[in-house]
Amino acid sequence: MKLTDKHYYNQEFKKTPFYNGSFVVWWTKKIFERCRFEGCDFTGVVARGCYFNDCVFKRGKLQHFDIGSTTLVLHRKTVYRHCTFERVKLRNFGIADFYNCTFINCDFQTAFIAASFAHCNFIGEVANLSLIHISEPTRHSLIS
Repeated sequence: MKLTDKHYYNQEFKKTPFYNGSFVVWWTKKIFERCRFEGCDFTGVVARGCYFNDCVFKRGKLQHFDIGSTTLVLHRKTVYRHCTFERVKLRNFGIADFYNCTFINCDFQTAFIAASFAHCNFIGEVANLSLIHISEPTRHSLIS
């Protein structure tokens, strides 16, 4: 499924394939508020400068989803606020900020080098989690 709008509010995506064959799908500066992604396939999707607020990611294929990326032209991080990730495999965190998010029974097989977490909860079985450096976010990073 190709997402052509820039802003999605209160949308429910169930078992939606967002991939485009062997091509990369760029989500640039898209805004998702109160959206629910259940059983979706994010293979090949790259989120650049997107904003997810109060969204739910349940099951589905997120292991080939580049959850946060920037380019030389676009330096905005992808931000997740008050989002819930439940029973998903997360592999490509890239450059993303997570604020007040909840991770329930998630499988992390990646190193968090450029991702940041503030006031997040990790509930249930958390597999393969490796945090490289944990620091308190600065006031500036919380505002931007």
